[in-house]
Amino acid sequence: MPVIAARGAFAARAYGSYAIPTLVQGSQGVFASYSGFAHVVKYLFGNDAIASSTASSAASSYGGAISNYSEGIYVLGNGSAITRKYTFAFDRIMVGVSLSNAPGVGSGCGNSTGGVFAIAIHGVLSNKYTYAGDVVAAGGSFTAGTYYGASAGTSTFGIFALGNTTTTTNVYTYSGDSVAGGTALTTATIAGCAVGNSTVGVFSMGNALTTTSTYTYSGSTVAAGTALTAAASSNMAAGNDTEGIIAISNSTTTMNKYTYSGNSVATATALSVAPPNQNAAGMSNGITGVTA
Repeated sequence: MPVIAARGAFAARAYGSYAIPTLVQGSQGVFASYSGFAHVVKYLFGNDAIASSTASSAASSYGGAISNYSEGIYVLGNGSAITRKYTFAFDRIMVGVSLSNAPGVGSGCGNSTGGVFAIAIHGVLSNKYTYAGDVVAAGGSFTAGTYYGASAGTSTFGIFALGNTTTTTNVYTYSGDSVAGGTALTTATIAGCAVGNSTVGVFSMGNALTTTSTYTYSGSTVAAGTALTAAASSNMAAGNDTEGIIAISNSTTTMNKYTYSGNSVATATALSVAPPNQNAAGMSNGITGVTA
């Protein structure tokens, strides 16, 4: 049996001549392949480093994503219902099960067993994706049409900013697929993104603004967050228990690190290629109490 050594965010289990990688939970963020650049870009939180770029069979544009410790599902978007499945341990991209409706400019949010995609271009519709068996089903309906929205949440519910240049949010409870109005954000959002942990979500307003809002789940309290270092538009984010990495997009390689404790913002390591002004989606391999 070979000797396997753990290195950084990686370890491995040995079985005969094969080594199955075991990742440290919350060690990786992944930015789904964005329009014009059919690759998935991996970010290592502990090292503040861009680690690798895995080729994808198709680029993603205005799609959403959900993820847990082992895998992420992202939608190609832009009028396509096709999904891709990314496995964190092997950096492998496979064709996923298509959604029942084609999202145009949606978002995704979930827990360790599955998630919900806002269809957006189809108004109030949503789809549910269960990891076990790769099952897709119709989800609950939002209180108003979603358009260029964003979402973050806990293991039991997701907070969906409906976008469409409004401050409106909805609370989607996974058990029972019930939807109710949430607390309004401080600023209207469109083409933004969201990231968070088990206690708070951070929403970047997009719309060429540096503005953010924090949504504290206990008490449904919304407050102004710390401004980003650059105006964000059509951006994307991935995070772990302590921080969120926000790709500013807007056709730049700029990345920001938002530390939840203290609401501090700093520049993070830049992307290797600037995304066009068409947001893709971010995923991470586990957030304690949410997706792991």
